[in-house]
Amino acid sequence: MNDTLSKAVGSKDFELAASTARKFLEESRYYRCNWNFGNAIHDAHAALGMEALHRGDVSAAASFLVQAGRSPGSPQLDTFGPDLDLAKAVLNAGRKDAVAAYLWGIGRFWKEDDGLVERWKLDLSAGRTPDFDSD
Repeated sequence: MNDTLSKAVGSKDFELAASTARKFLEESRYYRCNWNFGNAIHDAHAALGMEALHRGDVSAAASFLVQAGRSPGSPQLDTFGPDLDLAKAVLNAGRKDAVAAYLWGIGRFWKEDDGLVERWKLDLSAGRTPDFDSD
């Protein structure tokens, strides 16, 4: 399912991405001890957020972004961090509050970020736009 979700989001097939993400979330409850659980939670919510943006529903996208940040983390997320495309898009849509909540969330698990999350939070609180491409 990971490959299907990644390909659907990458090709902007938001309908497939959303249906795959919903399956991810439905099945993830059975795999809480699996090393991939945190990826599934983050990536599924991020895909649903991108689909919501595609539909023009910024509020739903912001909510999904916050939920993505509630992932417990994973070996990949803890080390390399999450994909920030939804955070960029939600910030561009004017939802600074959701991006701030998301950054607090990912800061719990992304420990090898070289201080990026803290810098981004400071930028947001100072009214500056974080440079999410600086990772």
